[in-house]
Amino acid sequence: MYFTLGSPNHMDLIRVNGQGQLQWQWYSSYDNHGFMAMMRHPSDGTIWASVYTGETSYLYKFDIQGHALFGNNGVPYGAGSYNSWAPTTDGVITLQVHENNVETRMQARRVSATGTLVWQSYAALGGITPGGGQIFNAPVGAPDGADGIVLAFEDCRFEVSGNGVDISAQRVRWNGELGNPLPYIKPAPYQGPVLWSSGASSRISFFLVQAGEIKLELFDLLGRKIATVQEGYQGAGIHTVRFDHLALPSGIYLARLSTPQGRQVSKLMITR
Repeated sequence: MYFTLGSPNHMDLIRVNGQGQLQWQWYSSYDNHGFMAMMRHPSDGTIWASVYTGETSYLYKFDIQGHALFGNNGVPYGAGSYNSWAPTTDGVITLQVHENNVETRMQARRVSATGTLVWQSYAALGGITPGGGQIFNAPVGAPDGADGIVLAFEDCRFEVSGNGVDISAQRVRWNGELGNPLPYIKPAPYQGPVLWSSGASSRISFFLVQAGEIKLELFDLLGRKIATVQEGYQGAGIHTVRFDHLALPSGIYLARLSTPQGRQVSKLMITR
């Protein structure tokens, strides 16, 4: 599957099977689209593409049959270069450089699987340079393993003073905050699951050393079971589960994760 540029610069998305046969072709009716990036999302196999036109980068999403799930216009939250985005469990985080004659800002956006902007934050801020300048050149991003992104960029803030160009890095957490990732540590020699909550919210994350059958249950502080949040086979790695649909009142709850490797219990707080 790949993009081509037609004339005058409209986008074409083409799917070709392993035998070289054309499966389908989709093209945008808008002129002057420039292709930036494309990837297959690891969670659901959809195809995400980022393009630019003028000053704005647009994000498109396609299913394997070629349907444009964000419509023919896409959504204006695209990535600024080929490697400047990362998949999350339910969408992507994109990076875009905004530059003017005073400063340059690196903007991070989290976009949900439905094309909705979840949050946006300035992941890095450049200094003042004559005429603006490329403070951040060719930013790249990679998943941090906890639904956030680690970005790296060429940092020219010291070039004006003659100290040359540096490479800087910044981490953006799943909720848009800057700093360290959500805390999870696999203790040694413990080889069981790790379970943690992320502040006052209806979501909980867990880490599995090995793939297998799991059960994630929710209890009140008296030990009464409220619901089975998730049950079934899960692969190794980090997983994040939402349970907003339970409409629980504010308070402190207990989450219990049971796996073949062991059991973990964690407190979580829900606020309304």
